[in-house]
Amino acid sequence: MSNRKDKVVTQREDRDAAKARRRGEPSLKRAAPNRQTKPTILIVCEGENTEPSYFDSFRLSSATVESYGGKKQPVNVVKHASYLASQKKYDEVWCVFDKDDIADRISTTLLFRPKPPVLK
Repeated sequence: MSNRKDKVVTQREDRDAAKARRRGEPSLKRAAPNRQTKPTILIVCEGENTEPSYFDSFRLSSATVESYGGKKQPVNVVKHASYLASQKKYDEVWCVFDKDDIADRISTTLLFRPKPPVLK
């Protein structure tokens, strides 16, 4: 019997506490922002129309994609990507190449080769 009585008393206390919260002063504090920022991806291509149009056609809700084209040589693609990345903060930077020339591939490989560490 006392178990049932304790349960009724607890329910009454909970109900009274809920009434007090409803009748109390409303909180005028603004909620903290909880919107996640989307990553920004820079894509620099060799082609003027095809590649940038292809990447611009992606409709992503999880990222913002900015694509630039028109750089004819792979070295210029990398230089332009580096320049744009220095002007604005990007989460990722991609360089898109579409070349079959061996000389251009060699120059691109040399450009991406990691620099040796400086010894002191």
